[in-house]
Amino acid sequence: MSKWMTKQYKNCNFITSKKQKSIIMKICAVVILYNPEEIRLESVIRNINSYAEYMEKIYIIDNSSSEHAEIAEKLKNTVYFSNKNKGGIGGAQNIGLKQACEDGFEWAMTMDQDTIFESEQIKSYIQKFNDFLEKDINIASFSLRAENITNTFHWIEIPKKLLRPLKRAVFGKKKLPPSVTFPPRCIASANIIKTSVWSTVGGFNEFFFIDQVDYEFCYKIIEKGFKIIKFNDIYMNQHFGEAHGFTLFRKRYPKYSSLRYYYCIRNSFIIKRLYPQYKSYHEEYIRDLFFDNCINSIHPLKNFQIFFKAYKDSKKF
Repeated sequence: MSKWMTKQYKNCNFITSKKQKSIIMKICAVVILYNPEEIRLESVIRNINSYAEYMEKIYIIDNSSSEHAEIAEKLKNTVYFSNKNKGGIGGAQNIGLKQACEDGFEWAMTMDQDTIFESEQIKSYIQKFNDFLEKDINIASFSLRAENITNTFHWIEIPKKLLRPLKRAVFGKKKLPPSVTFPPRCIASANIIKTSVWSTVGGFNEFFFIDQVDYEFCYKIIEKGFKIIKFNDIYMNQHFGEAHGFTLFRKRYPKYSSLRYYYCIRNSFIIKRLYPQYKSYHEEYIRDLFFDNCINSIHPLKNFQIFFKAYKDSKKF
């Protein structure tokens, strides 16, 4: 984010007193829309309503080419902004967080349009959020487990489901992570962010446009000495990318559009250089993307061309 934009966010540096910490914190939601008609407007409204009662205000930032103000009209305490995808998802999140700052919110939850909570899960999430505010003042970001509800149709899933009981009998049950962990990164959806920290690190990087925007933001707040906390025993339901019906061998990642695939590769190469301490994670991510899109694909040549262009463009950063 440019220096002049960072200047605008100086009024977000809140100071929370010990007395305030015992009070249940007010949260707003920053919801990003992008062509919501593809999943039906009614579904988007239902998704937002699954957590709306816990939010003091909802900021809807529309990154679509056309406006969808009617969604905001059907929801309470909602403010609508049409962004036309300026700055990508980072630009939309910056608009929402800036408005949250100006309206006096210390915490904002960023949400995708296709994320939905079960009633007990959102209730537990908000309760734990408030409980942990009193335990550690250096927490700048809260997150939780994401359950993928994207439909997949590749043939390998059938034998995997049949063999799963045998796998458990031979190798035992999968070891579950602790209920609370402090990861180096988390996805944007259902991420509760401290707005003053968002201001301190200069907001989300709009150059990344789509992919890795959330991870790069996490790395910045950790560099400033803040923590990310993740509740592994609480989950949300999230769609990860676009599912396709045919693959040759396996399917570890969703099959993204060509544009999304380009940004996945380009931004991963950039972040690998910017944050060498997380190099191994992003190298593995790049390898998996290459396999799933350039080998395990019905369009290997096209995807290889995108991969090579993204690599070349990453060097211009």
